[in-house]
Amino acid sequence: LAPELDILAFSAEIFGGKVFLETPATWNFFAHSNGASLQVEGWELAQIVALQQNQHIEAQGTIQGTLPIALSDGRLAVSKGYLNALPPGGTIRYNSSDTARNLHNNKQLGLAMDLLSDFRYETLKSEVDLDDQGNLVLGLSLGGRNPGHHGGQEVRFNIMVEQNLDPLLQSLRLSDTLSQRIENRLR
Repeated sequence: LAPELDILAFSAEIFGGKVFLETPATWNFFAHSNGASLQVEGWELAQIVALQQNQHIEAQGTIQGTLPIALSDGRLAVSKGYLNALPPGGTIRYNSSDTARNLHNNKQLGLAMDLLSDFRYETLKSEVDLDDQGNLVLGLSLGGRNPGHHGGQEVRFNIMVEQNLDPLLQSLRLSDTLSQRIENRLR
């Protein structure tokens, strides 16, 4: 008989809101994979964006959603997760540097950067998939307007980001290990 753990409740405060287990879950310690569905409630975009190293972006608004997670052989995966903005929406202000603007002579990219300089969104929807190899696929749908451009006409952005997070996680682990070694030598 494999040892199991019944998780009746889980809740954590993060990003000005919380993440919690909506229904109890059972964790089998000998199973190849275990999963649960986490609910996101009241996450503040400003706190999420503050984690970015790019200091040229500000965002306001609150999101909620569901993140179905699985842990397989020590690897975290998210399958068909989603995060959506709560009404009435919020703002995104992307103030790119002159250098970044000069690097992109593409008119469409320039227009997008101008629109995002003071974007008032009504809809923000994100689909999240993270496979057990560290490949993140993030789909973002954004709808709203910039009152200072094109008479405040409504604009819709659809953005797909694909990135392998393993190099980032390895870099963080290496940095943590290095910091720990330095601290041990200073003692």
